[in-house]
Amino acid sequence: GKMAGNYIAYLARQPVNVIEVIGLRGSTPSSDRHRGFLEGIRGNPNIHIKAEVYGNWLKEKASEELLKIKDKLAAGDLVFAQNDPMALGAYEVYKSLGLEKSTRLIGIDGLSGPGGGIQFVANKVLDATLLNPTGGEEAIQIAFRILNREPFNRENILPSVVIDSTNVRIMMLQTDKINGQKQDIENQTGV
Repeated sequence: GKMAGNYIAYLARQPVNVIEVIGLRGSTPSSDRHRGFLEGIRGNPNIHIKAEVYGNWLKEKASEELLKIKDKLAAGDLVFAQNDPMALGAYEVYKSLGLEKSTRLIGIDGLSGPGGGIQFVANKVLDATLLNPTGGEEAIQIAFRILNREPFNRENILPSVVIDSTNVRIMMLQTDKINGQKQDIENQTGV
């Protein structure tokens, strides 16, 4: 959330009206992303939040909630959705209203492959997505350290990256290469 806020603050050289599509009301990821977003835009007087809706992490729910405030959508220069499916839902609503060309859409997850945020950026559906690593491998390593009574860091910050038109092709090439290598390993091991 904070990286998204920082990115939007960087883009906001002129006044920008933002509509935020939040995940599930009361969930920790939603609250953390929202708090981080507000922290990232703090100090930039050009950013104005015009509306917030809860999309429950779902494309359809995000679309439904945005349609409830469609009179406010034209005033939104930018939509920040807390995940890529909700950002896609926002795109579909804006497109149905003929507003998609006048609004920037930013999501979070940056998943590769068809239907992922990287593909949405490559297809110019989203202006940006933030790659948000799951931390699964790190969580397992920390769990082993805890079980073995070894020292571990209580706070582990995972690296994130903004994927936009400036680097989307590189990200696609990297993920294609990784997927190709994974397939080669599976073929060699008979998996």
